[in-house]
Amino acid sequence: MGKRVGYIRAKKYQELLNFEGVALPDKLYVDLVAPNGFTDLKQYEKMMGQLRSGDTLVISSLGNICSSLYEVCEFVRSLRKKGIELEILNKTYDEESFTSKEGLEILEKALKFNDKLVEEERFRKSKRTGRPSSGYPEGFYEAFLKYKAGEKTVREIAEELRIQQHTFYNYVKIFD
Repeated sequence: MGKRVGYIRAKKYQELLNFEGVALPDKLYVDLVAPNGFTDLKQYEKMMGQLRSGDTLVISSLGNICSSLYEVCEFVRSLRKKGIELEILNKTYDEESFTSKEGLEILEKALKFNDKLVEEERFRKSKRTGRPSSGYPEGFYEAFLKYKAGEKTVREIAEELRIQQHTFYNYVKIFD
């Protein structure tokens, strides 16, 4: 039978005592959080290196360990891979969902989908070169129709819209 290992990032001594009293760990790892919110995570890294298959890791919440959904996936996946059980004391519905096998699979798929959307957005933005466009000038559509119908020259339209002739041609090329 494996060990019951506790881990907490604590700002106050009372937090630590409360956790220890509820978790009842065989071994406790504590990273102290400085008043500015900084912690060096040395105990966390040490604990992760010493956990073995069959151990149970007891934490107060996933938020005490992870700061993003990506970290939740990596953390839960690494524990599963090592054969380590996870017990969350102050479990929310979301944490319960993420730590189940099905929940983790859904979360991973959602994160992959999100990555794909972000990648597509970056690609779309990367295709733009030069100065960002401010859009078509006011009255462009009406002027475009007059240009197509041959009612006005490019010079007349450019003066009306207060743009350069070549700019009007560029707009026409994009729009047409």
